Order: sequence, then structure tokens, then C-alpha cells
Amino acid sequence: MEFDRWLAKVEHELVGLGVDALEAKTEVDEHRDWFEDQFDSGVYPEITGVEWFTHHC
Repeated sequence: MEFDRWLAKVEHELVGLGVDALEAKTEVDEHRDWFEDQFDSGVYPEITGVEWFTHHC
């Protein structure tokens, strides 16, 4: 899966957890390096979304 598709799934997961869509996009953009590390490590986007939500929201 390419990174942009993976990232869209992370954003979708965040919205499903109750984060505003614009806020989810902003968080992902502002912390892109962290999300790239997760992607490069092979972490599923759903797990990444839940982890971000748990620790930052």
C-alpha cells in the first residue's frame, strides 16, 4: 500500500474515533514524520489511528 492511501485510512480511523475531520488532517500533517515511521514499520493504519488518539486526544 502506498503511504498516501495508508495515511487516508489513519485519518478515517481518527474521524471514526470522534476527531473532527479537519483536526485529523491537521494532526497528521503536523506530525507527518511520526506517521511515516509507523508506515515504514509496517503498522496497520487502524492501530496507528487508535494509538495516536489514545496518546494525543
